[in-house]
Amino acid sequence: VTFGDSFDLQCIVKPRHNPNVPAAVTWRFQPAEGAGEFRDLVTFTRDGTLQWGDQLLGLGTRTTVDRTPTNTNFRLSITRAGRKEAGTYQNYDGTWSTVANRTSNPLGISVLQP
Repeated sequence: VTFGDSFDLQCIVKPRHNPNVPAAVTWRFQPAEGAGEFRDLVTFTRDGTLQWGDQLLGLGTRTTVDRTPTNTNFRLSITRAGRKEAGTYQNYDGTWSTVANRTSNPLGISVLQP
Protein backbone atom coordinates (compact mmCIF):
# COMPACT_ATOMS: atom_id res chain seq x y z
CA VAL A 1 0.00 0.00 0.00
CA THR A 2 1.36 3.45 -0.86
CA PHE A 3 1.40 6.11 1.88
CA GLY A 4 -1.97 7.94 1.91
CA ASP A 5 -3.78 5.25 -0.08
CA SER A 6 -6.72 3.09 0.99
CA PHE A 7 -7.19 -0.65 1.32
CA ASP A 8 -10.06 -3.04 2.12
CA LEU A 9 -9.93 -6.38 3.90
CA GLN A 10 -12.86 -8.78 3.57
CA CYS A 11 -14.09 -11.73 5.60
CA ILE A 12 -16.59 -14.02 3.89
CA VAL A 13 -18.51 -16.34 6.22
CA LYS A 14 -19.95 -19.49 4.64
CA PRO A 15 -21.67 -21.54 7.36
CA ARG A 16 -21.62 -25.28 6.72
CA HIS A 17 -24.27 -26.31 9.20
CA ASN A 18 -26.97 -23.67 9.72
CA PRO A 19 -26.79 -20.48 7.63
CA ASN A 20 -29.13 -18.73 10.11
CA VAL A 21 -26.66 -18.93 13.02
CA PRO A 22 -25.54 -15.34 13.74
CA ALA A 23 -21.83 -14.71 13.23
CA ALA A 24 -19.45 -12.55 15.22
CA VAL A 25 -16.36 -11.33 13.37
CA THR A 26 -13.37 -9.58 14.97
CA TRP A 27 -10.63 -7.81 13.04
CA ARG A 28 -7.27 -8.00 14.85
CA PHE A 29 -4.02 -6.10 14.24
CA GLN A 30 -0.35 -6.54 15.13
CA PRO A 31 1.75 -3.43 14.36
CA ALA A 32 4.93 -3.82 12.30
CA GLU A 33 6.73 -1.42 14.67
CA GLY A 34 7.34 -3.13 17.98
CA ALA A 35 5.54 -6.31 16.76
CA GLY A 36 3.58 -6.92 19.97
CA GLU A 37 0.61 -9.24 20.31
CA PHE A 38 -2.49 -9.17 18.13
CA ARG A 39 -5.04 -6.73 19.55
CA ASP A 40 -8.70 -6.26 18.63
CA LEU A 41 -9.56 -3.41 16.24
CA VAL A 42 -13.31 -3.89 15.87
CA THR A 43 -15.94 -6.61 16.34
CA PHE A 44 -19.31 -7.23 14.73
CA THR A 45 -21.15 -8.97 17.56
CA ARG A 46 -23.74 -11.73 17.11
CA ASP A 47 -26.54 -9.35 18.08
CA GLY A 48 -25.57 -6.94 15.30
CA THR A 49 -23.76 -4.24 17.27
CA LEU A 50 -20.33 -2.82 16.57
CA GLN A 51 -17.71 -2.87 19.31
CA TRP A 52 -14.42 -0.99 18.89
CA GLY A 53 -11.35 -2.56 20.48
CA ASP A 54 -8.51 -0.94 22.35
CA GLN A 55 -6.12 -0.94 19.37
CA LEU A 56 -6.10 2.42 17.58
CA LEU A 57 -4.62 3.11 14.18
CA GLY A 58 -2.73 6.27 13.20
CA LEU A 59 -3.94 9.85 13.58
CA GLY A 60 -5.77 11.00 10.45
CA THR A 61 -6.56 7.45 9.38
CA ARG A 62 -10.20 6.68 8.76
CA THR A 63 -11.41 3.19 9.58
CA THR A 64 -14.85 2.03 8.45
CA VAL A 65 -16.56 -1.33 8.64
CA ASP A 66 -19.65 -2.75 7.02
CA ARG A 67 -21.39 -6.04 6.37
CA THR A 68 -24.02 -7.45 4.07
CA PRO A 69 -27.58 -7.82 5.40
CA THR A 70 -27.14 -11.61 5.38
CA ASN A 71 -24.05 -11.37 7.64
CA THR A 72 -21.94 -13.35 5.19
CA ASN A 73 -19.54 -10.65 3.99
CA PHE A 74 -17.72 -8.33 6.41
CA ARG A 75 -15.35 -5.55 5.29
CA LEU A 76 -12.74 -3.42 7.06
CA SER A 77 -11.71 -0.31 5.09
CA ILE A 78 -8.66 1.80 5.91
CA THR A 79 -8.20 5.19 4.21
CA ARG A 80 -5.21 7.54 4.34
CA ALA A 81 -2.85 4.75 5.38
CA GLY A 82 0.35 5.72 7.14
CA ARG A 83 3.21 3.95 8.92
CA LYS A 84 0.98 3.01 11.89
CA GLU A 85 -1.28 0.93 9.62
CA ALA A 86 1.66 -1.25 8.53
CA GLY A 87 1.53 -4.62 10.23
CA THR A 88 -0.36 -7.89 10.25
CA TYR A 89 -4.15 -8.07 10.07
CA GLN A 90 -6.24 -11.10 10.95
CA ASN A 91 -9.93 -11.77 11.36
CA TYR A 92 -11.64 -14.18 13.71
CA ASP A 93 -15.10 -15.58 13.06
CA GLY A 94 -16.56 -16.59 16.41
CA THR A 95 -20.05 -17.98 16.00
CA TRP A 96 -22.28 -19.54 18.62
CA SER A 97 -21.24 -23.00 17.55
CA THR A 98 -17.69 -23.83 18.59
CA VAL A 99 -17.44 -26.13 15.60
CA ALA A 100 -17.67 -23.08 13.32
CA ASN A 101 -14.91 -20.94 14.88
CA ARG A 102 -12.32 -19.92 12.30
CA THR A 103 -9.27 -17.68 12.26
CA SER A 104 -7.88 -16.33 9.01
CA ASN A 105 -4.29 -16.56 7.92
CA PRO A 106 -2.37 -13.42 8.89
CA LEU A 107 -2.09 -10.80 6.13
CA GLY A 108 0.89 -8.44 6.23
CA ILE A 109 0.40 -4.87 4.99
CA SER A 110 3.37 -2.63 4.25
CA VAL A 111 2.83 1.12 3.81
CA LEU A 112 5.50 2.63 1.56
CA GLN A 113 6.41 6.26 0.97
CA PRO A 114 5.45 7.41 -2.57
